[in-house]
Amino acid sequence: MKRLLVSLLSICILLVASAFTQVATSKASPAENPASAQPLSAPQLCARCIRAHEEFLASDALQGRGSATHDELLAATYVAAQLRQYGIEPAGDDGTFLQRVQTVGAKITSPPTLTVTSADASSAQAAPTTWTYGKEFLVSYLKQTAFSGPLQKIVAGSTSSKIKPGAVVLVTGSNGDGKGKDNLKQAAFAAASGGAVAALVLSSHPTTQHFEEAGKKMPETPARLSGEARGLGGDFNVLSLNAEALRVLEATPEGATVRFEALSTEEKGFTWNAVGILRGRDPVLRKSAVLLSAHLDHLGIGTPVKGDDIYNGADDDASGTAATLELARVLGKGARPRRTVIFALFGSEELGG
Repeated sequence: MKRLLVSLLSICILLVASAFTQVATSKASPAENPASAQPLSAPQLCARCIRAHEEFLASDALQGRGSATHDELLAATYVAAQLRQYGIEPAGDDGTFLQRVQTVGAKITSPPTLTVTSADASSAQAAPTTWTYGKEFLVSYLKQTAFSGPLQKIVAGSTSSKIKPGAVVLVTGSNGDGKGKDNLKQAAFAAASGGAVAALVLSSHPTTQHFEEAGKKMPETPARLSGEARGLGGDFNVLSLNAEALRVLEATPEGATVRFEALSTEEKGFTWNAVGILRGRDPVLRKSAVLLSAHLDHLGIGTPVKGDDIYNGADDDASGTAATLELARVLGKGARPRRTVIFALFGSEELGG
């Protein structure tokens, strides 16, 4: 993997270098010193530097670099220190490399509930049925702390089912070749992003042990930037059910009201970018810029996989951050490119930012 990253980065650097220079037959800018019109020397990669960056950024010490967390700030601060070492100028807030943006989110304070109420008051199922997070259902994705809508049922892969705007869609279907659960989840996300207020689907891990373990951590909603109405994440709700909850909903007539509720408090925080600039040497071309970027955050702490709850994010995107830092090193140590180069490592990409 490291060899592949170095090879790809070598190609990237050569392409970037070609964008900053002219071939010998090109005409130099009238405003440029003739001596500076010579092609830049080929940059030399430092494989150990790349490995060092990635090993640190993807280490357990940074706890997965969760979006808008203190661990994201640590990653941004590390990037800032490297950019300064490479001779890159700060382009963040108040003469620093860091840009800080306030976020506003909802912190869920107790297990949410899901209540199903029949549309027919005279039916045997007229009494509301209430389920609890971590017992009968889990959250795959949540954009808001309360929603409700009429129940609609669709079969995954069916072309005859049209999503009703505002409906809570129950997605069912056969497991087929063993990939059915993944297909069901994909269909649920498609329904939720296609006009439904939410989608419900059988969990791919419907065991009691899995639900209890996952239910220890309260679900999270996407933060939004201060002053913005929309959150940083996707615009949909997807819940996963255990087998009993699925059975009950399959027997419930369409039109029943499905309501999700979660008690929450407003929580303010910050997300960070690390930004540096290498100003071009050509008085004219320096007014145009090449942006080299990656995102420095990842998923942080999540549901344990084989006992490990840290989502290290080596390839997403510690590798991209390491590549951008190496580009900053090789471009910062030699003759300046003709055009300005901006190095931007963004926070909260995993939240949609």
